[in-house]
Amino acid sequence: MYKLLYFIDFDSYELYKKSVTGMKYIKLQYGPVPQALEYNPVIKKMLESKELEIITQNYHGMPQKRYVALIDSDQSIFSEQEKNTINGVIAKLSDINAIGIEDYVHGDTPWMVAEDQAVIDYELVFERVPPYAHRDYERMWQDTSAHDIYKD
Repeated sequence: MYKLLYFIDFDSYELYKKSVTGMKYIKLQYGPVPQALEYNPVIKKMLESKELEIITQNYHGMPQKRYVALIDSDQSIFSEQEKNTINGVIAKLSDINAIGIEDYVHGDTPWMVAEDQAVIDYELVFERVPPYAHRDYERMWQDTSAHDIYKD
């Protein structure tokens, strides 16, 4: 869940200069985690209002938390851009298991560059390389340089 939220927020920031959730993420050993002060109150409120249930089960000898929605979501709160970003991340990562997503996130520049246990800077998305980058930054840099040379 944390890694999906991370990719939704960081992909949205790369494309639209705005995250979907507004949360900050901390670099931990297994990947980015939303800052507890921002994430935990939302989960607590959803549990109290019976919108969400957390089921803990054993998965290949490891405890696994599953977040189960108990109500239909109100998707009208999301813009079309946000919906596209969310659906894109789900489509890209839904067939990958937790370990695969962990391995994948460890190759993303913002996570790699951040200091351990520090907040991951959203601006680092502009340093991304394929397959994480949604834009060709090398090409954009070359085009800008060529334009500047031509202008001079």
